[in-house]
Amino acid sequence: MRALEKDLSLHKPLVEIMGILWTNITQSLSDVWRSIQTIYEQIDLIRVAQVEIHKKRALLGQMPEQANRLIHFLNTMTSEELEALEIRDRIGTILDIKSIIAMITLMQNLDRRF
Repeated sequence: MRALEKDLSLHKPLVEIMGILWTNITQSLSDVWRSIQTIYEQIDLIRVAQVEIHKKRALLGQMPEQANRLIHFLNTMTSEELEALEIRDRIGTILDIKSIIAMITLMQNLDRRF
Protein backbone atom coordinates (compact mmCIF):
# COMPACT_ATOMS: atom_id res chain seq x y z
CA MET A 1 0.00 0.00 0.00
CA ARG A 2 2.79 2.42 0.91
CA ALA A 3 4.64 1.54 -2.26
CA LEU A 4 1.50 2.32 -4.25
CA GLU A 5 1.06 5.63 -2.41
CA LYS A 6 4.70 6.48 -3.10
CA ASP A 7 4.28 5.69 -6.77
CA LEU A 8 1.10 7.75 -6.98
CA SER A 9 2.64 10.67 -5.11
CA LEU A 10 3.42 13.72 -7.20
CA HIS A 11 6.55 14.49 -5.20
CA LYS A 12 9.01 12.68 -7.49
CA PRO A 13 7.63 14.10 -10.80
CA LEU A 14 7.49 17.59 -9.29
CA VAL A 15 11.10 17.34 -8.15
CA GLU A 16 12.13 16.24 -11.64
CA ILE A 17 10.14 19.07 -13.25
CA MET A 18 11.63 21.63 -10.87
CA GLY A 19 15.12 20.31 -11.65
CA ILE A 20 14.50 20.69 -15.38
CA LEU A 21 13.04 24.18 -14.90
CA TRP A 22 15.98 25.34 -12.77
CA THR A 23 18.43 23.94 -15.29
CA ASN A 24 16.69 25.85 -18.09
CA ILE A 25 16.43 29.03 -16.01
CA THR A 26 20.11 28.85 -15.08
CA GLN A 27 21.09 28.33 -18.73
CA SER A 28 18.89 31.25 -19.82
CA LEU A 29 20.42 33.51 -17.17
CA SER A 30 23.88 32.48 -18.30
CA ASP A 31 23.01 33.30 -21.92
CA VAL A 32 21.52 36.66 -20.92
CA TRP A 33 24.59 37.47 -18.80
CA ARG A 34 26.88 36.78 -21.78
CA SER A 35 24.74 39.10 -23.90
CA ILE A 36 24.91 41.83 -21.25
CA GLN A 37 28.69 41.49 -21.08
CA THR A 38 28.90 41.75 -24.87
CA ILE A 39 26.73 44.87 -24.83
CA TYR A 40 28.97 46.53 -22.24
CA GLU A 41 32.07 45.63 -24.26
CA GLN A 42 30.46 47.22 -27.32
CA ILE A 43 29.56 50.32 -25.30
CA ASP A 44 33.20 50.61 -24.24
CA LEU A 45 34.31 50.27 -27.87
CA ILE A 46 31.82 52.95 -28.91
CA ARG A 47 33.22 55.29 -26.26
CA VAL A 48 36.75 54.70 -27.53
CA ALA A 49 35.57 55.32 -31.11
CA GLN A 50 33.84 58.55 -30.08
CA VAL A 51 37.01 59.79 -28.39
CA GLU A 52 38.96 59.00 -31.56
CA ILE A 53 36.34 60.76 -33.68
CA HIS A 54 36.66 63.91 -31.59
CA LYS A 55 40.47 63.74 -31.76
CA LYS A 56 40.42 63.34 -35.55
CA ARG A 57 37.83 66.07 -35.95
CA ALA A 58 39.98 68.44 -33.91
CA LEU A 59 43.03 67.41 -35.95
CA LEU A 60 41.37 67.68 -39.36
CA GLY A 61 38.88 70.44 -38.78
CA GLN A 62 35.70 70.84 -40.78
CA MET A 63 37.18 72.01 -44.10
CA PRO A 64 36.36 69.60 -46.94
CA GLU A 65 35.32 72.49 -49.21
CA GLN A 66 38.70 74.16 -48.76
CA ALA A 67 40.43 70.85 -49.49
CA ASN A 68 38.51 70.53 -52.76
CA ARG A 69 39.45 74.08 -53.72
CA LEU A 70 43.08 73.35 -52.87
CA ILE A 71 43.07 70.26 -55.10
CA HIS A 72 41.60 72.31 -57.94
CA PHE A 73 44.24 74.98 -57.32
CA LEU A 74 47.06 72.41 -57.40
CA ASN A 75 45.71 70.84 -60.60
CA THR A 76 45.55 74.17 -62.41
CA MET A 77 48.98 75.47 -61.39
CA THR A 78 52.01 75.06 -63.62
CA SER A 79 55.16 73.35 -62.41
CA GLU A 80 56.93 76.70 -62.14
CA GLU A 81 54.13 78.18 -60.02
CA LEU A 82 54.20 75.14 -57.74
CA GLU A 83 57.98 75.44 -57.35
CA ALA A 84 57.55 79.10 -56.41
CA LEU A 85 55.19 77.92 -53.64
CA GLU A 86 57.78 75.27 -52.65
CA ILE A 87 55.46 72.41 -53.59
CA ARG A 88 57.70 69.82 -55.17
CA ASP A 89 55.29 66.89 -55.34
CA ARG A 90 51.93 67.84 -56.81
CA ILE A 91 50.55 64.28 -56.82
CA GLY A 92 51.73 63.53 -53.28
CA THR A 93 50.18 66.74 -51.99
CA ILE A 94 46.90 66.00 -53.76
CA LEU A 95 46.90 62.45 -52.36
CA ASP A 96 47.49 63.84 -48.85
CA ILE A 97 44.56 66.20 -49.27
CA LYS A 98 42.34 63.41 -50.59
CA SER A 99 43.24 61.18 -47.64
CA ILE A 100 42.26 64.01 -45.31
CA ILE A 101 38.92 64.34 -47.13
CA ALA A 102 38.44 60.58 -46.80
CA MET A 103 39.19 60.75 -43.08
CA ILE A 104 36.72 63.62 -42.61
CA THR A 105 34.04 61.66 -44.47
CA LEU A 106 34.77 58.57 -42.38
CA MET A 107 34.55 60.58 -39.16
CA GLN A 108 31.25 62.13 -40.25
CA ASN A 109 29.82 58.71 -41.13
CA LEU A 110 30.95 57.21 -37.82
CA ASP A 111 29.58 60.20 -35.98
CA ARG A 112 26.17 59.73 -37.63
CA ARG A 113 26.13 56.05 -36.65
CA PHE A 114 26.96 56.77 -33.02
